[in-house]
Amino acid sequence: MIAVCEIVNIEPVENITFSDGSRHRVMQVWCKSSDEELQGNWTTFVKLYDEKINENEGIKVGDTVSLSIIPTSRRLGSGSCVQSIIIKLTGAA
Repeated sequence: MIAVCEIVNIEPVENITFSDGSRHRVMQVWCKSSDEELQGNWTTFVKLYDEKINENEGIKVGDTVSLSIIPTSRRLGSGSCVQSIIIKLTGAA
């Protein structure tokens, strides 16, 4: 599903270290649905890492962007299933 959203907040870039020891930059972009009748009323965030931060350096609060929202699931070692959602910023709408 593609959702058209408005950026409501952009958090500062942080430096983080993954469990494998590699260092990366991460930035959270908060978005809310722009068409409440079609998409409902919700707010979520998207984490941008390294090159995605560079690709989207021109975005600002108030911009309209597209989010790709993909439901998914994964099976745990115990046999149970965990549902989740993959959300990606796909660009300006």
